[in-house]
Amino acid sequence: MEPGSFLQVIGPGTNEIGRILVPPKPDRFPAAPVFQAPRCTPLITSPVKRVRAVDKSKRAKKRLKSLQPAESQSQENHFGLEDFGLDDFGTSDAVPASAPHASSSLGEPATKGYAEYVDSVLFESAGLVQISSDLCVVQGWDARASEVTSSWYHAQFAIVNEEVKVACQCPTRQCFHARFLQDYHGTEFVPSTSLPVGLGGWNTILDGSSWLINVEDVPVSFFYRRGLGNSRFKNIFSVAASLESPTNRAIVVYEGLDTGVGTWSCSKDFRDPLCSHVKVSAEELGLMANIPHAIEGDESEPLLVTSPIRRVNEEMAVSHLPILPPIWISLPTDTALYPRPPPVLFKPSLPLFQLDSTSSCPCTGFHRTFYIKGNATINRMGTLYTSCGSFPCNVELQPCPECPASRKQFIGPDLREHGIFNYSNSTFVSHELLDEYTSSFTLSETPFDAWVEFIRRRYMVHGGGQFMGKDLFRSCWFAYARLQKFDDDFECPECGKYPDNVIWDGVTLAFHRRQLLSSIHPPTSVSNSSEERPTKYLPGQQILPFPLLRKSLRAISAPDGSRTQPIGSATSNAVDIADQLCAVSHPLATLFQVYFGPDRGNVPRAIRRFFFQVAAEESAIQMLNRPSQEALQSFVANPSAGSEQHLRGCPHIYDLLQFDRKRSVGEKYSAAVLAAVHWILRRSATVLLQLMRNSPLPKNWNDTASTIGASNWEDSGCFYSMPQIRARPVYPLLAGDTDKDGQRGGKCSKSPQLSDPECGKYFATYGQKRLTGGIMVAWCTHSISYGFHCIPQSEGRNDVFSAMITRWPVAPKRIIYDFACALAPYCILREPHFFADTTFMIDKFHARDHTKCAPACFASAYAEFDPDVNIINTSAAECGNSLIARIRKSVSYMGQRRAIIYMKIFLSVMNRSKILDLKNIKQV
Repeated sequence: MEPGSFLQVIGPGTNEIGRILVPPKPDRFPAAPVFQAPRCTPLITSPVKRVRAVDKSKRAKKRLKSLQPAESQSQENHFGLEDFGLDDFGTSDAVPASAPHASSSLGEPATKGYAEYVDSVLFESAGLVQISSDLCVVQGWDARASEVTSSWYHAQFAIVNEEVKVACQCPTRQCFHARFLQDYHGTEFVPSTSLPVGLGGWNTILDGSSWLINVEDVPVSFFYRRGLGNSRFKNIFSVAASLESPTNRAIVVYEGLDTGVGTWSCSKDFRDPLCSHVKVSAEELGLMANIPHAIEGDESEPLLVTSPIRRVNEEMAVSHLPILPPIWISLPTDTALYPRPPPVLFKPSLPLFQLDSTSSCPCTGFHRTFYIKGNATINRMGTLYTSCGSFPCNVELQPCPECPASRKQFIGPDLREHGIFNYSNSTFVSHELLDEYTSSFTLSETPFDAWVEFIRRRYMVHGGGQFMGKDLFRSCWFAYARLQKFDDDFECPECGKYPDNVIWDGVTLAFHRRQLLSSIHPPTSVSNSSEERPTKYLPGQQILPFPLLRKSLRAISAPDGSRTQPIGSATSNAVDIADQLCAVSHPLATLFQVYFGPDRGNVPRAIRRFFFQVAAEESAIQMLNRPSQEALQSFVANPSAGSEQHLRGCPHIYDLLQFDRKRSVGEKYSAAVLAAVHWILRRSATVLLQLMRNSPLPKNWNDTASTIGASNWEDSGCFYSMPQIRARPVYPLLAGDTDKDGQRGGKCSKSPQLSDPECGKYFATYGQKRLTGGIMVAWCTHSISYGFHCIPQSEGRNDVFSAMITRWPVAPKRIIYDFACALAPYCILREPHFFADTTFMIDKFHARDHTKCAPACFASAYAEFDPDVNIINTSAAECGNSLIARIRKSVSYMGQRRAIIYMKIFLSVMNRSKILDLKNIKQV
């Protein structure tokens, strides 16, 4: 390496340890003169480039002409040093020591514009994305204009002897990126240790209670995506170069359609539009372009598909006190936190926003610094944004004694009693404006970009000045939403805290898998407190033990009344089936011969349905759970006329008994029918007893008074109205207990999409498009959500099982799920004591797809005879899903934390609307 060509590394102090490679002193190398870069030369870092800089050829002159100072160029081509980047001369080569834009003094860095940059990063207006364990991608910053540029650079950081070393490739004289990583490392910026050391793509997998990162050999990181309108997007990639240096990566930008019609640019090979960096980026974009709605609509949310900046302090706004929900969705049970002020629409009536005891500063770490009476204060001007315009305002501030002096943070007023949200002591937003966006996106699909443009046009009509930018408004709304007290709105006033009828459904509401953070903690997670259970697989839970017998009996007792074989074949099969049934159950064989024997003609509907259910592949408990067994036991003990009315919970036996009584003389039950149902009772009771012995109930199972400390739902992605009372048990003797159900549906549906052995439910929607598995939502029959949790991968039975085990003290009376046929045996095998009284049903909407399932799985079979089931709106979840579709597109472009907040606010507003409707109906 020649003198003066070195990798500049900025340290936290003024000593020489702050440099990993110190530039040699001239007196030590007199024969090796240091090249002095011309003023305003952005980056000249190699001998080849130096030759071009001093070359007198026409090509070199033409090249140098573009590097002249801004004052010597025309106004049309005006740009500053901070603007060099993707489309100019952004590079990741080493920075020469003598370059005028290199930091000459590590101890006394310039501070002009630094405070504004820090606020922009912390308020998520300036990009800072961590893409590996020791590398970030940072967005360029124009210190003179105090705004971001279109350029992106790489910044490597490391901890050496408790000091933060940073190497940033940006070409500015004062590197704010490096200074930020030093000043706020461990407080506002906490690097993710779960990211790979080497760069590449990754998949998130679950191993016990921890999330692991499985690194793939992919040299490209897709970290930014922004809608440009007219189905065009701006996509930015970080691509590995030929050299192995972390900062020697290229930044590749593509602007255009996802179909490939657009322009590419590379910071390394700006003359070659088809360089190797562009090619690998194009391959990655071809995979990412399959995201649902990625090419629909004119606006979209930015997509950061690597880990964004991680902060310890998430209370970034100056306002911190709880805020009332919007008046149009308030409930009578809401706590009156403060008198609701009138909406602020125009210039504030207060001449000065004054400090009081609630005023504070969102300091680094986990604390706030509050107003200190008697300390000096200053007055500053800020901007108030309302629904009708932006207005200047005067605010009283107090310098914060706890924050670093470099940040120049102030203690500011909260202002909630005045209907104003203080975001940053310079940006103030009326509650009415922020609530208006909440109203808009919960009523119809409204991305942030479209909303900001709508308000900007409104300002133009009313002459209300200039509205804030899209990124700033997005950050303001999320900070505001976190303070709103949407409490006690995940419980139905009619169904109570623990509803008897729970409808579970997975919702296609997902963000990108690369946005998954290690904080995600669904109910399926296991921990050290998870109890190991001795449960083993228990085969032969069906009513009939022989598979061929079950198949033959289903064929001859088809529920549509038509035999699947010719008459002669059916007659011979009936004889064979009767002989096989006799070996298993003589009462069943006798009843079968009565109706399926030779020359018997058409078999009555009740008889066919009964034998079709007897031949089901499902467990005997699906036909007769514990309450049904107890009701049938009472009937067998006293089979008086009409006593079958208590058996409406087991529709096929009830239908059989009612048919038999009506056709018998004196309305008495025939001996053959009584003997058959008695045998069914003994068989189902035996299966239930075997299951309970196979999985005994733990001693502390019913101790539900204590609760497990709940994690923050904004981080864990798990929010339910009921507290967690148990940890999910572990079943080590059940292979793949916590694995995702990749082949669900293959045994119960003829649909080629569901029977695909390589994909589970919705896998074609999620897995192949690199999205998470959506969310699992619990609904009551009034379409009110009781909670949800994020599904990291594909939806499975474990999601429903774990949510109920960890939060319900007693299992619901009825569980309705679109794959209840697979959920029931999964739950009964693991916890038969808990689920023995539960009936599992497939809702009416999805039942038509389950062509191989027995009728005992269908809610429609129970609704035919049981009025309690008939009044249940089994499609309540589908009604909720149709509303949730409004935010599907916006969520798909968000990071994990914001997506969780966005979904929770939407469900809260939707629940409150349903609760108000119920109260209005009750009053009428």
